[in-house]
Amino acid sequence: MKRVLQLSVICCLLFNSCYEELNFDQINDYVYKPVVTSSLIFFSVVPGQFFNDLGIQERSITSVSGFRVFEDSYVKEDIVKIDFSALIKNDFDRDVTIDVYFLDDNNTILYQFASIVTSAGDLENNYTEEVFVNTSPTIINTTKVKIRAELEDIGTSLNPNATSDFELKSSVTLYIESEI
Repeated sequence: MKRVLQLSVICCLLFNSCYEELNFDQINDYVYKPVVTSSLIFFSVVPGQFFNDLGIQERSITSVSGFRVFEDSYVKEDIVKIDFSALIKNDFDRDVTIDVYFLDDNNTILYQFASIVTSAGDLENNYTEEVFVNTSPTIINTTKVKIRAELEDIGTSLNPNATSDFELKSSVTLYIESEI
């Protein structure tokens, strides 16, 4: 009798369970939002690298690197925001200004980040800037990144043999929104 009762309860639940039609059109409303972070540029310089072959101190040095992430059509069509982040260590005895440019193949500036001023002796300067693609649409044509470090001129030359250093670590975070 106990078994018959259990079977009756199970059958009752199976035949009287809630039922709702599945709405497969809901997939059309789904938005895929991946976030991808990648290192961008790293460099470390010592005072001697600010001197040219003739021994004359230069005020700035520049580094240009390829940045071809927008060649992927998925990224180019669906990116909505870019975060540029930098961690800067300035062990020099003077302030350093960092300028970051996104360039195209013709070295045309497509986007310039705000100048980053790092005080002398600042060993941990964090900087982040957001770029929304809808307000800066040409940024998706970027193929190169140019970074320029410029020394504040305090009237005295750097010691080319000094062991102090200036270091920049940077990354970009890409925010993508894609409908299926």
